[in-house]
Amino acid sequence: MHLDMAQRGTTLAALERLVAAAQPLVAGDFPLARLEAPKPTPLPVSLARLAAVFSPDDLAAIQHAGLVTGKPLTASISLCGRIVATVEFIFDADLGLDFPPEILVVCPGDSNFHCSLADLAPVLDQWTAATAPEVLVALVKRIRDLLRAHHHDLVLRFPNDKLAYDLSTCATLGDLDVGIFPGGSGSGGTGASTPAMGGGVSGLETTSIVLALPIAVEHEDGPDAVADRSVTLQVLVDHTFTSTPGGLEFVLTDVNVSHWLPAAWVSRQDAFKFPTYAREGALYDYLLDVTAAVREGIGSTFSGFSQRRQFIARLAATLAENVVELDTTNYASATFVLDAPRASPSTLVLVTVHLPDRFPADPPSLTLRAPLYMASPASPDLQPSASSADLALLGPLGMIPEWTVKWKSWAFSSRWSLDDLLARTRGWLLDEADLFVGRLQAT
Repeated sequence: MHLDMAQRGTTLAALERLVAAAQPLVAGDFPLARLEAPKPTPLPVSLARLAAVFSPDDLAAIQHAGLVTGKPLTASISLCGRIVATVEFIFDADLGLDFPPEILVVCPGDSNFHCSLADLAPVLDQWTAATAPEVLVALVKRIRDLLRAHHHDLVLRFPNDKLAYDLSTCATLGDLDVGIFPGGSGSGGTGASTPAMGGGVSGLETTSIVLALPIAVEHEDGPDAVADRSVTLQVLVDHTFTSTPGGLEFVLTDVNVSHWLPAAWVSRQDAFKFPTYAREGALYDYLLDVTAAVREGIGSTFSGFSQRRQFIARLAATLAENVVELDTTNYASATFVLDAPRASPSTLVLVTVHLPDRFPADPPSLTLRAPLYMASPASPDLQPSASSADLALLGPLGMIPEWTVKWKSWAFSSRWSLDDLLARTRGWLLDEADLFVGRLQAT
């Protein structure tokens, strides 16, 4: 990934291209940082009005001055779900991206963190205009690694035996992050006083210590929307400690646990039944229980996917002459055109079968439409059948009547064979089509 730097000099457009090229390298389900392009100082009047008065060179100088005095390119670095530092990259106005920037690291509420030029020199030495995006990201990651080590050192010195035990045992499960934030959970790490580097923490009323632990579970089969063959989530355990007067002793007063799922799984979060964390228990054992819950949730979701795929294929084969559309991505729906068998006169009905994620444990639903039937403005609302859960109203004149029903009497048994399931479902489709048409003709 390289930038086209045909024009020399640092311009707003060049820095915006730099941010656009670098941001994907730090993004993801759990972003390391967020990059922001520089923001020039606002001009008192529009550029169009200035262009009518100043020459192009003068106008460029004005824009350049606004960029120099405005907000520089920044990176907000995250640790344990919170922003722990803001890094400003200040480029020389004349040398542009051909020369590495000056770097200013700001850590709100923590004056003990120091990042020297020697820490960054090996990365800065690789800077060129062509490699600017990669080196910029490498600088962000290097600073974040230094921040991780700084917070880890502070947490290791924190006077709490259980926390030390949890740290040592959970480190065997993966590459965990730890963060210490003055002021407790609500401060976001911007408390008035800071952890003491010399040993422990002093002068604080509350201190929040967060452990971010990744859990990865492999899987084989699933919807196309979940293309990655492994699921990695973050478990954040936020401890709130309250200090005694003088900060000589810290008492654990609260523990909050949250589970961060990757984007592809957020819509399926109900499949995961996470256990409750007892703060007196071992965190290591709790994480094993979370891993088991993730495996169970994945198994439940993918088992449903596999059964939906098999069911849709067999249903489509059974009603081969009636198929209109099949969902061959997630196998969540299929649409058929049916001739209501007991209706007189005959009426064509479009029936869409919707299968939930946990099918067949959870019941399917139907959407029925009569595309050749026009509703009367005076028609009363359709009433759902005994098996219906939802009601769709007849629309005004010219609208296609539509009805949504759910199989309320569904009582799935694991003893049902696929043939049983297909026979029951086919009969239900035809019955609901007849009921739908009957209500249409009664209006």
